[in-house]
Amino acid sequence: MNNIKRLEELLDIKDNKIEELESELNKYKIEEENDIDRENWKWTIHKNLSEKENMDLPIPRLELKYNNLTDDCYNSEWEYYLVYKHLLGDIICVPLGYTKVSGGNKAPIYDGKINLLFRDGAHIKNEAKQLNIPAYVICEGKIELIC
Repeated sequence: MNNIKRLEELLDIKDNKIEELESELNKYKIEEENDIDRENWKWTIHKNLSEKENMDLPIPRLELKYNNLTDDCYNSEWEYYLVYKHLLGDIICVPLGYTKVSGGNKAPIYDGKINLLFRDGAHIKNEAKQLNIPAYVICEGKIELIC
């Protein structure tokens, strides 16, 4: 009889340990899912710009920024922002869009002019006119007024 009782106690201890480990595993799974979500949505985080990062451009403005992700320009990203001065004096970048591009082998500068993405280019021109603020494209150190 004592052996059965002892066996039941050991099984209870093991069951409790299994429950603890399953709970810990679920916690790690949730953290991993949150990390993936955070990575997918990191582009939506508002940013503060310093005066230097503002590049003496007017505020408020719309801004379309090219970032090369590989040496051969095959992979790139375009970030679309509304830039404005906050009540407390900070310069804030509010993300409006993000486009990842794969393909091609050249930066989007042709004949000294920056070629815009079709959709993002249409959006920034339309929104600049509606909001009556200037729009700029920034690519590899070059800055152009769009409208």
